Amino acid sequence: TFLAQVLRFPEPNFAPPLCIESVAHGCHAGLQMEACDKVYFARTRRGNKDYAMKKLGAFGSELGAVACFFEQPWSRLSPSLTEPNQAWLLNEAAFRLLALGRLTEALEPMRAGIEGAVKLKDWKGGRKERQQPERTGADAGRGGRGGGGRRA
Repeated sequence: TFLAQVLRFPEPNFAPPLCIESVAHGCHAGLQMEACDKVYFARTRRGNKDYAMKKLGAFGSELGAVACFFEQPWSRLSPSLTEPNQAWLLNEAAFRLLALGRLTEALEPMRAGIEGAVKLKDWKGGRKERQQPERTGADAGRGGRGGGGRRA
């Protein structure tokens, strides 16, 4: 599959635009969690570095990748995603929509992301402070997570 091919490339040699396309393919194949953790977070964002946005200014492309996780744009995420990942992705969508000047569209995911953070007792307001899964073990962070629902 396309997602499997993406995961074979060494990280420094793999361009974020291809990662974004891989997110779409992974989500379309029903592999939302793998696409979220192994491609979107690990490759496109390069963890907490927010590489595609901060280094490339790819707000629109990042929003396109985040949109792949939604069943209904900006309000209903795939149920195969964990609740913490859903809260985090809502915040991701809201931030990118705001950055692109789409203020009205940002309201729903912002509200839902805040509600998710409150439910998860994430008082950091959706800030992502996550260790790479390969550094912390297979079940690291599976449960109450800080940082908008991602692994603390």
